[in-house]
Amino acid sequence: MVDAEQFWERVDVRGGNECWEWKRGKKGGGYGNARWKGHDAYAHRVVWELTNGLIPDGLLVLHACDNPPCCNPSHLFLGTAKDNILDAMRKGRAHNEEQRRKNSEANKGNHISEEARRKISEVHKGKIVSEETRRKMSEAKIGKYHSEEHNRKIGDSQRGKPKSEEHNRKNSEAQKRRYAREKALYGNR
Repeated sequence: MVDAEQFWERVDVRGGNECWEWKRGKKGGGYGNARWKGHDAYAHRVVWELTNGLIPDGLLVLHACDNPPCCNPSHLFLGTAKDNILDAMRKGRAHNEEQRRKNSEANKGNHISEEARRKISEVHKGKIVSEETRRKMSEAKIGKYHSEEHNRKIGDSQRGKPKSEEHNRKNSEAQKRRYAREKALYGNR
């Protein structure tokens, strides 16, 4: 089984604002395919869990940079399926094959445009995330919506520590349910 250190060796970690490409196999649509906790997983979802904790039910991990193999945590944000569609529409990549091809070509480089950087900034200012997503994040106590008290309690020292068997079992069951829901919604991406 791959641990966190081995996982990060499979990511081309670059400068803070650049896309960090997944170096291994890809799933449909160019998303990184990682073997994690005994099953195939999207690499960007694994990155979210390693850096932010579990992904709450009903939320997806979205790319602000629109680069499917990107694993840079600063380019990822949580959102609902609706947020994903609205984000695609705002960026002009919804249901437009020609635009998808252009985006695909543009995303082959290892850098992001100034426009993408602006969009990433907007994500972190909360301009793209919907109220529904903010509510779910707040309820799950994740991301920037953690209370200061919670952040003091867990601190960075808790991130990446091995979890108990019970935690891993529950996490695995929850992930299987989420992946089944995502597969039903989006097929194999």
